[in-house]
Amino acid sequence: MHGKLSMNSGVLLLVAGIAAGAIGAQSPDDSSPRPQAAVEIEIKQFKFNADTVRVVAGDSVRWTNRDVVPHTSTADEGEWESPLIEPGKSFTQTFNQAGTFAYHCTPHPFMRGVVIVEAERHR
Repeated sequence: MHGKLSMNSGVLLLVAGIAAGAIGAQSPDDSSPRPQAAVEIEIKQFKFNADTVRVVAGDSVRWTNRDVVPHTSTADEGEWESPLIEPGKSFTQTFNQAGTFAYHCTPHPFMRGVVIVEAERHR
């Protein structure tokens, strides 16, 4: 008897899981907006932990200073410039336009990185 209940319970769980997946799935022509994402970059030992990151237009990048001195995130072409990011603090930049953005740390110009922003993808 317990075996039959377990099997029925398993079938119910399987059906419930399939239904939940179908409800959560989006069709290719679903025009609902994609949730914004945030990419994390740590600053540690006078380096950005990712030389290049890729995001989609509308996403944000957050730089968190895990170093012992202040740093910045400063776009080479002037698109953004953080204030000094003190140790333990963060700075977030949202990217609304597609493009490739090189950046550096103003006090330590040898620290460099790139953010590649892709046009919005439809899911």
